[in-house]
Amino acid sequence: EAPVVMTLPAGYSEFSLPYDYGNTDAAVVLGVTPQSLKLATASGAINASDFKRYPEVPADRLFPGVGYQITLDQPASITLKGDAVTRQTTRVLLGKGWNLIGTPYLQPLRWDGVQIMTASAEILSFNQAERAGVISKVLWEYDASTNDYKTVDVMEPFKAYWIQAYEAVTLIIPRPF
Repeated sequence: EAPVVMTLPAGYSEFSLPYDYGNTDAAVVLGVTPQSLKLATASGAINASDFKRYPEVPADRLFPGVGYQITLDQPASITLKGDAVTRQTTRVLLGKGWNLIGTPYLQPLRWDGVQIMTASAEILSFNQAERAGVISKVLWEYDASTNDYKTVDVMEPFKAYWIQAYEAVTLIIPRPF
């Protein structure tokens, strides 16, 4: 596959990557110096102090299905070349609280097509999990043009989304066709 160029604005933004970089350090993937990287992710966050910040684990690596916050001093065009995720499903652990996620695939994905596995290993459809009070039905996307959040039904590649889990669960994200 040809490399993809992801453009990030100066200041605050959110993103995800539909590539698997294995154990490569996030600063190397993004082409920035480790000293200047202001990157964070959230899994089960109640407030900002719960975020994991680079170089803390898991913000030290970029994982498919996980969303990230980044603050840049100037706009950046980042050339991304990684292994596209081709497996049939991707699992993403969510902690109780707010979680930053993304689609692990290069195609858009309907949010209601995701399954949820509970701590007891019960697999629920999105609607079943929402009715059972396991996960919020609302998926939030940051809109840089308004500096606010909006609700969405479809996850797009390279974007990050907030979801609230009412208990620790695992998302089972199917590969779109």
